Amino acid sequence: MALTDILQTSRHGSVVLVDGTTPTALTYEIRFDRGDFSVSGLSPDMCEIITFAARHVHIGHAKGAPTYPTLSFSLFVTNYTSGSLTQGTIQDFLHGVSGSKFASRVTVASNYDGFACDIRWDADTNEDGTTDNTLTFHGCVVTGYDLSEADDGTTITCNATVYGDGTNYVSGDVTIPMAT
Repeated sequence: MALTDILQTSRHGSVVLVDGTTPTALTYEIRFDRGDFSVSGLSPDMCEIITFAARHVHIGHAKGAPTYPTLSFSLFVTNYTSGSLTQGTIQDFLHGVSGSKFASRVTVASNYDGFACDIRWDADTNEDGTTDNTLTFHGCVVTGYDLSEADDGTTITCNATVYGDGTNYVSGDVTIPMAT
C-alpha cells in the first residue's frame, strides 16, 4: 500500500465511545463533533524520565513511573438526554441514564470502580465512505466535561485520561504499549 498524498483534516475524522458489553459492545458515535479531537502525552517509553546529576553534572537518566496520555474533543449540543429515544446522547452514555439504551453499559476496566470506556478515532481520508485509519484509546476515564454557550453553538468539551487495557494505551494503525 502506497502512502497517501491526501492530508487529513477535521472533516475526515469521527469519534466513537465504546463500552465493555460482550459479545457486542454498546457504542456512541459523537454527533456533530467539532473536529478538534486532540491527544497529548504520548511518548516512545510512556514513562517519566528521571535525571541523575551530581554536583550539577548530568550523570545519567532512567525510566520512572508510567505516564498516562490525555485526550479531548468537543461536540455541538442538540439534546442533553434522550430518555427513551433509541440513539441516546453522550450524557446517556457517560452516566448510564435509566431508560436510555446505555442504562446497562459496562465498564472496560476491571480494576476501576467507576466507568471507563474505549474511545476510537476513525478517519476516512479519501472520503469514499470507508474508514482508512483507526486509533483506539483503551481504558479511558472521562475526567470532566464542560458546557459552553456561544452564538456559534452550544458545545460540550470532554476530557479523558487514557489508562490502557493492561497491554496497550493505543491500538489500531499505531500501537503504543504500556510502560514496562
